[in-house]
Amino acid sequence: MQTFIKFQSSRNMISMVFVDLLTSQLFTTGIAGLLLLYGTTKAYLIFRKAGKKLSSSVPDIISEMSNSAIPLGFLGLYGLITALYGQFTWPLPGSYNILYYDIFALFNVLILSLAYALLKKNTFELEYISLFALIFGFVAILYGANAYSLSLSTEPLAVLGLYTSFGLAGIFSYPFALIVKKITRAGGTKITNPQLLLIALFWIFLLLGSALAIFIGGAAVGPHLLKAP
Repeated sequence: MQTFIKFQSSRNMISMVFVDLLTSQLFTTGIAGLLLLYGTTKAYLIFRKAGKKLSSSVPDIISEMSNSAIPLGFLGLYGLITALYGQFTWPLPGSYNILYYDIFALFNVLILSLAYALLKKNTFELEYISLFALIFGFVAILYGANAYSLSLSTEPLAVLGLYTSFGLAGIFSYPFALIVKKITRAGGTKITNPQLLLIALFWIFLLLGSALAIFIGGAAVGPHLLKAP
């Protein structure tokens, strides 16, 4: 889709006409985050209800999480294809291609990996996928901080918030995955208060990042439609 978007250059404001996928990519990012949040929250509620009968509820917990595998997989596939398109064709002005498509490609590799593990109902793999997410989290925060310091957007604070929120969600996904592994594989029946705090932080940052992605994408729809060539 051709759109008209303004980017902040280091010297002045420039306007360009190009094939722009950022709006739909922001929506898919936010939707993927909300799907993951919804599935993990429902799985946690099953765990809370199970009490001492956890062993019989483990299949339900895993199944609830795996229900999001197919939509996550399709979102991740779309995201990865469009991110690779951006990396190979550079449709945006200069360094914006690096800022957006580097992180977007990594994010969707992560989503596809997660979807595959959930589809297989393999919670062992979640540990390594979440380790990938942890490393991705630090990289995302680094990109966001550099974008903010270099003012690589008309709204650098929003970009910083988006990258930082998803980055912290990635970081907190690692302890979250270890807790899931303990519950579903090692027979753990109790979540301690520190563990509950880690789960809550993962959910909070995932929700915040998803909301920011959808908000930024939604705010761009009107100007894109109005200024489309």
